[in-house]
Amino acid sequence: MHVIDSVGGIDFGIPEESEIEEISCLLAEEFSHFEPAAVALGIPYSQVRSQVAAFGQKAIFEQLTVMARQRNTHAIAGALVAEDFSTPLPTDTHEAVPAFAPLGVLLEELDDQYRRSHTIEPGTHLHLFMLGIARQATGRGIASRLVTTCLNNGRSRGYRAAVTEATGIVSQHIFRKLGFREMFVGSYQTFEFNGQRVFASIGETEGVMLMARDL
Repeated sequence: MHVIDSVGGIDFGIPEESEIEEISCLLAEEFSHFEPAAVALGIPYSQVRSQVAAFGQKAIFEQLTVMARQRNTHAIAGALVAEDFSTPLPTDTHEAVPAFAPLGVLLEELDDQYRRSHTIEPGTHLHLFMLGIARQATGRGIASRLVTTCLNNGRSRGYRAAVTEATGIVSQHIFRKLGFREMFVGSYQTFEFNGQRVFASIGETEGVMLMARDL
């Protein structure tokens, strides 16, 4: 990891290629057990891990993804996968996780609404994609620091705006605190995929919120 910030015994920085597998395992654990939409769809650990791993080369090439490590143990404490919003996801990400399709459709609907009202060019819009914190590292402000580190890194590379789709009440609270504003909401209760309301069991928040802020 290329360290760009250190706070309270935690190093934050840009991961190397050899660390993508570690990030994949962490995010798979967090998303498969705790992320509302993934839990509602029953997406298992192995499939979330495949999703993140398929994204790995893009993450390394664009240098926008950030991670956190505990300095004393070198254990991974968290990660935030980010990308250039103008460039397509790797073609094999959806193939890696077919069960992800309903959420992918919902997110794409929100992204399309944003794109219709903004000019998206390479190097202008930073997309914060997947955020996860290791269970043993929660409650230490690491999620907020990861987002701040990601935004600062994007700004230093010339990005002018940041966009995210916050799927749960915790992530929505974090992004709101850091200056993101709600722009579009995809309702969990009314969204249908193949005639089924696949997210109807989610009651903690009204839906996925596309949130954005200027850098």
